[in-house]
This record gives sequence, C-alpha cells and structure tokens, in this order.
Amino acid sequence: MGITLFVITDLFESEEFCMFISQLLTDFSDRITFGCHGHTHRSWSAWPRDDQGFSTMLETSESILTTKVGSHYRRFFRAPNGYIAPWMASILSRHGFLVDSSINPSWLVKKKSASSWKKVRKAMLEHGIVEREWLTSFGLPCNGPALFRFPLAMNSKRAWKNAPSVLKSIELEKVVNEQEHIVTLYCHILDFARKNGTWVPPLF
Repeated sequence: MGITLFVITDLFESEEFCMFISQLLTDFSDRITFGCHGHTHRSWSAWPRDDQGFSTMLETSESILTTKVGSHYRRFFRAPNGYIAPWMASILSRHGFLVDSSINPSWLVKKKSASSWKKVRKAMLEHGIVEREWLTSFGLPCNGPALFRFPLAMNSKRAWKNAPSVLKSIELEKVVNEQEHIVTLYCHILDFARKNGTWVPPLF
C-alpha cells in the first residue's frame, strides 16, 4: 500500500524530525511519497492575496523537499487548514504542481473558501491541476479531527470502512489522471500518538 505525506517543511529544522523522515524512507522506500503542505502552517487564502509571497513559499518548500526526500517528492499540494482560493491555482501551475488536495466540500467548513469551492474547482481545472477532494458523507467531513470527535467519528468510521480498496504504490500515479475516480482519505500523522500510540485510522 502506498501513502503520501504532506509535509510542513520548516519541520526539517528539527534534527529529530529529519531522523524520523530518514527512518521512514529506509523502512518504506517503496511505499511512501511526499507532497507539499507549505513551509509553515500559514493559511494563505485567509489573508489578503499575496502572489509573490505564496510563490516564494512554494520555492522554499519545494527546495527543501527535493533535498530531503529526493525522488520521493511529488508535486502534490495540500493547503494548510484547507484554506485554498482560486488565485492560488495559477501559481501552483507555474510551479508545476499536478494535484491539489485542499477542498473539504463539507458544508461545515465552507467558510474556508473565501469565494466558493465551485470557483476553486474551476480555477484548478483551467490551470491543469487535478483536484482530489476530501471524502465526505451526508455533507459531513470524514477526515482529520472528524475521525475521533463525537458524533462525527461515527459517520467518518462508516465512510472509511466503505471506501474502495487502497491503491498500491505502483497505482498511485492514477491520482494525476482526472478521469480516474479516486476517494481521498486524510488523517494527521500526530493522530497516531492518540491513545498512547495505539490509535489507527479505521481503514486498517
């Protein structure tokens, strides 16, 4: 099974984090890829538009990822906190990004798009970026904190259990083909520290 980690790259300033990633690359080199989650956890679309700042951040983040994980890096983007706006699409495209996985189409978080998810989808499509939206069920989020916060957790666990089989690492390139139907599941790596390190996503 393959997995993509979306990384905040200022974490590489920590020697402990660098060792953790190196160990992952050693143990799971045939199953792990990395995407860009930004250099810091700044929610760009929650602030005034800043094309140059966003572009510079992507350059910094990509440079670090290329250095630290090499061929395991993919030009996949996930906006911090899911805050994504249409203006960001052209800049992502200019930097060669192929996939965005920022849209959480639940009505509970619609405020995260300053305009609308519809406009974000349109912008991504116009700039040749495949949008892989988060899984929702009954209009409710099924990823991240929804996996363990009652009552969302009940709906989320059911949705994960009913999800299609996980792609094998050799099939992961399907995510860049907009004709393929892909269900996107997402959890935070820190969640694995819950319950004294015994928590696992309901997929397993």
